[in-house]
Amino acid sequence: MCHEVHLGEENPIIAEQVLLAVKTLKDGKATGYDEIQPEVLKALNRIPWLTHICQVAWCSGRAPNDWQTGVIIPIHKKADRTERTNYLRISLLSLHGRVAESEVFGWSRIPKNTRSRCRIF
Repeated sequence: MCHEVHLGEENPIIAEQVLLAVKTLKDGKATGYDEIQPEVLKALNRIPWLTHICQVAWCSGRAPNDWQTGVIIPIHKKADRTERTNYLRISLLSLHGRVAESEVFGWSRIPKNTRSRCRIF
C-alpha cells in the first residue's frame, strides 16, 4: 500500500488500531473544526474509510487540511480579564485528526517531555 515505508513497517496502520481509537473517544465532548461529535463517528462505522485515509496520510507524510486546523478557545483562569496571560488556550481539533494522532499514529507512545518538539505531519 505504501510506496514509502515509515518506521520499518509496510502497513503501519491497521483497522483494529483505528477501531480502538474510535471506541475510546469520549461521548459528549466539544466538537472541533469539523463539528462532528464522537457519537456520530461511532454510529457511522466508517472504520475502513478512516483507516484508508490514515494510511494515505502516513505514507505521504501529509494530512488533510481539516486535520491540521483547530478552533482555539480562550478560557479565563484568574484575575484581570483584560490580561491575555490570564487565559488558558484550548485547541479543539477535528475528530478525524484526533483519532489519527491518538493510538493510530502512536502519539501516546512518544515520551511526554519530547512531544512539544514532535510533529506528526
